Amino acid sequence: MDRYIESDQRNTQKRSEVKVSEVFLSLQGEGVNVGQPRVFVRLATGCPLVCSFCDSVYARVLSRPLSEKDIQLIKSYPYIVFTGNEPLFSNGPEYIKTIVDMIQPNYVEVETNGTVVPTLIHFLSTFVNLWTISPKDPSTQKKKIDTTPYLLDWLSEHHCSNYVVKFVYNNERSSVFILETVERYKIPPNKVWIMPRGETRPVYHRHLVQSWNFALLHKFNLSPRLHIDTFNKRRGV
Repeated sequence: MDRYIESDQRNTQKRSEVKVSEVFLSLQGEGVNVGQPRVFVRLATGCPLVCSFCDSVYARVLSRPLSEKDIQLIKSYPYIVFTGNEPLFSNGPEYIKTIVDMIQPNYVEVETNGTVVPTLIHFLSTFVNLWTISPKDPSTQKKKIDTTPYLLDWLSEHHCSNYVVKFVYNNERSSVFILETVERYKIPPNKVWIMPRGETRPVYHRHLVQSWNFALLHKFNLSPRLHIDTFNKRRGV
C-alpha cells in the first residue's frame, strides 16, 4: 500500500513541476486537422520571438502548475496539441515528456515556430505524430531576432516526414518570405498551409481573399481560422 502512496506523491510532484498557461478542449481551428477535437496544452515556457501579430500575447504572463483537473481532461480525450508560447523553448520539452509519460496519449501534435531544436528532440520524435511548424518572417519581429526554422533542417536530416508548414499571410512581403522558405527547405506544396493573419475576425476577413488567391496560385493548402471566425477574440477555444 505504501508504494502506491509513494507513486501518487511522485506523480503529484511531477505534475506540479509542469507549468501551463491554460489547458482546454476545443476543435482544432487551423491547419491539417481543422475541425477535429483536441485538448490544447498551452505551456508556460515563454517564446524567443516577439511577433507583431501574436494572437496569444496573454500567455506570456500566465503560469500555473498543471492540475489534476487538467490531467483528467486530457485523459478524457487523449489527443493533445502542445502549443505556446513556444513549446520547445526553455523547459517545454521536459514538460511535454512529463505529460506524455503520465497520460500515454493516443495522439501528440506540437505547434512550434521551429526556431528551437531542443536536446530532447530525438526522444520527442519517438512519439510526436505531427510537427506543425510556423516559420516567422524576420520583418514581423518587434526587434532583431533570429527566426531561422532550424527544426526543418533537423527533420530533413533525419528523414522525418510527419510535419506540415503553416505560414501566416499578412501582405505582399509575406509572399516573398513564404516562397523563399519553401524553396530553401524544399517543402512539398502539399505540406504547405497558408493561413490569413487574424488576431480578430475583422483582421482575418481582411486578409482572407489575398491568402486564398496566393494559396491557389501556388497550389498550396489554405488554412481557415475557425475559432477566430466563430468566436472572434476569445481565449480557450
